Amino acid sequence: MSDYGAQTSTGVRHPTNQDAIGMIPSRGLWVVADGMGGHASGEVASQVARDKVVAEIKHGAELPQSIAAAHQAVLLAAEEVTARRGMGSTVVATQIESRTGAASIAWVGDSRAYLWRAGELRRLTRDHSLVQLLVQQGEISPAEAETHPDRNVLIRCLGFDQPEIDQVKIHLKSGDLLILCTDGLTTEVNDTRMAEIIGRASSPQACANALIETVVGQSGADDATAVVIRYSKPPSSWVPIVAGIAAGLAAFLIWMWMRSQ
Repeated sequence: MSDYGAQTSTGVRHPTNQDAIGMIPSRGLWVVADGMGGHASGEVASQVARDKVVAEIKHGAELPQSIAAAHQAVLLAAEEVTARRGMGSTVVATQIESRTGAASIAWVGDSRAYLWRAGELRRLTRDHSLVQLLVQQGEISPAEAETHPDRNVLIRCLGFDQPEIDQVKIHLKSGDLLILCTDGLTTEVNDTRMAEIIGRASSPQACANALIETVVGQSGADDATAVVIRYSKPPSSWVPIVAGIAAGLAAFLIWMWMRSQ
């Protein structure tokens, strides 16, 4: 059982929002995609990626296979129209098993997933970007990566080559938040600031709103999107049974007491 909130805004450098949000709450699925490409191609790429992931999950596919299918769908859509050649998209998606709290997160590109638990924010994904590669190689520090001039250069995305899809699996606890977001948010708001905003939010929707409002307040150049999912473990199946037995026992005791009067 999960409740969620979602918010997005168009950056000052774009005429249209090239981010896309998809979800099937009944199947525990949430998807965020960030398109790139000239004219309206970025908008098309993110929508194609989002729609394909959602469609594949509806047909019973696993998350990584759904994203692989989305990559092929973006390639096909680019081939159909000359102006779309070279378009691409990032994607980050989660699927949560409501009964157990088992969550799968899969991604390509630099859209991210975070876990908020017991007042602490933890990044679950690793950007498929040039600066992240430089950090891993020890050539720059994480702090330098935040302001590096090439921080938006991707080394993997849907629509180019054959991108490897990364995946992590975690077990959620009641009250945990999963945050999916595009780099339009994380470029403007670092992890420390994100944690402050999340910690003050009263609900998933209030959290998503506050994160994006912060970007808008800073006149963020890029489109920014945040989806916030709060996991609540459903009551155990034996709880209704115990409650029924207790109610029946209480009724029996009352009946016995009334007979004895």
